[in-house]
Amino acid sequence: TVKIPDSAEGLGFQIRGYGPSVVHAVGRGTVAAAAGLHPGQCIIKVNGINVSKETHASVIAHVTACRKYRRPMKQDSIQWVYNSIESA
Repeated sequence: TVKIPDSAEGLGFQIRGYGPSVVHAVGRGTVAAAAGLHPGQCIIKVNGINVSKETHASVIAHVTACRKYRRPMKQDSIQWVYNSIESA
């Protein structure tokens, strides 16, 4: 279980796929990185709701629905960490 606090700077991770969605990249120095999120981890639950068989869009909707801060991150200011060079 990884608990990521909400942040005005964004959560700092990208996901791909569905059934389950997988963490594709984690931004260096982000709240997601500080919480211990790593590329390759599966997203099973979001706020106690099982999303393991949900679509990618549904998982994103669950993550964003619980956020207090809704401002998009500046993508060019993040150094992304991937599982492998092929993933980038």
